[in-house]
Amino acid sequence: MLREKRTRTLSGFPSAANGLYRAQAGRVLFFRATFRASGLAFTRVLFDHFVKATILDRLRRSFVSARG
Repeated sequence: MLREKRTRTLSGFPSAANGLYRAQAGRVLFFRATFRASGLAFTRVLFDHFVKATILDRLRRSFVSARG
């Protein structure tokens, strides 16, 4: 029986999860740049909301997975 190896990054999270968070952050940055290019105001408050939501979701998932 093969055991699944979980590759961990320096932060201790699985690399696949880090890839998802990087992709989510990339989408936020893309939309931010798109709004700026179109002349619309992409507020700092909205951007901070996405960053905080991503960090809190990551912490929640790691806590839940640590509890089993």
